[in-house]
Amino acid sequence: MFGKILFCTDFSEHATAAFHCIRKLPGLHSMILLHAVDATHSGKRGWTYDPEIENARLILDELKLETDSAGITGKARLEVITGGDIPGAILGIAAQEDPDLIVMGARGRGLVQGLLFGSVSSSVLRHSRHDVLIYREKAGGRPCPDILSKVLFPTDFSPPAEAALKELGELPGVGTVALLHVVTRGETHDEIQASVAEAKDGLREISEQMGSGDMKMTTHVRIGNPVEEILRVAMEEEAGLIFMSSHGENMVQTIFLGSTTGEVVRSAGCPVLVARAKHKS
Repeated sequence: MFGKILFCTDFSEHATAAFHCIRKLPGLHSMILLHAVDATHSGKRGWTYDPEIENARLILDELKLETDSAGITGKARLEVITGGDIPGAILGIAAQEDPDLIVMGARGRGLVQGLLFGSVSSSVLRHSRHDVLIYREKAGGRPCPDILSKVLFPTDFSPPAEAALKELGELPGVGTVALLHVVTRGETHDEIQASVAEAKDGLREISEQMGSGDMKMTTHVRIGNPVEEILRVAMEEEAGLIFMSSHGENMVQTIFLGSTTGEVVRSAGCPVLVARAKHKS
């Protein structure tokens, strides 16, 4: 359960939208509101960041008041960075606060798909030891959808994927989970069909194990490029969230530029939550 969230904001329109939606996550009881001011380079007249810092402090206080009024314990943290390493500062705060989830906004999708995925978000996603949610509003969707009403979960049946699926199953408020496996190997038609049949059996077993309660399950097996199929199924199913592991043996690889997870986060039209192996003792 994501009871404690580290919410990173740059006060942009995208971050504001994310803030108002994330507050509605079931089970959320505390939120650390973090803004970092990059004061690496001073101006010709010397220190020029005092107004920016004071303004940031006021905005954080306002966000904290909104959080508190929603019954969530708010904590404002303003970090002034003088070494230029904002991702490092975020990860340092995460190490101190030990949240259940780090939430960051993506800058959106531009004319060149994925081009606007922020370097700060990308770096935090790559190096974080905590689960990370990259929030992106769905194009043409409601301003603040229930992202847990329909969740797409891609799996390669690896142990990390199984751990992430267990975590998803423990989240309150999840409506429907669309399980997806993409078959990527097979030299012959028979080999591909055998892989498809094996995947269907695996997804059916998961569905039977997890679908006994209020959570509804659907299963999908596709053949082809994992990134393309994940994005396609997310659109077809109108998923409010893609929930996937950061590690895997085949379909989902450790996050780096060009990996399945990284490309899905970069190109998805909805929020993506990347689950890490549990680091807490």
